[in-house]
Amino acid sequence: MAVAGAWAEIKSMQLNPKTALDGKTKELMGLAVASQIPCQYCVYFHTEAAKLNGATDEEIKEAVAMAAIVRHWSTMLNGSQVDLTAFKKQTDDVFAAVKAKSQ
Repeated sequence: MAVAGAWAEIKSMQLNPKTALDGKTKELMGLAVASQIPCQYCVYFHTEAAKLNGATDEEIKEAVAMAAIVRHWSTMLNGSQVDLTAFKKQTDDVFAAVKAKSQ
């Protein structure tokens, strides 16, 4: 029963070409997550699936690098117990300034 449910989940999202994200993007995201879990089976699968969906070696490396960057800063922010409310305000202020400058 669990296998049937998992297969239905894969077909409805991962293999479905009519979702908001294209196949390459979904597989690069899968690779990024797999590299952090870590799951060597998933890393292999999502790397090959990303290539099948047109990902270049550079895009694959960048997806893994982004996973590492997010993990690093998550560790730093959580471990340092940075105030979430202050962090959100600073982030919103930076993005508002960038948006204003681009208009």
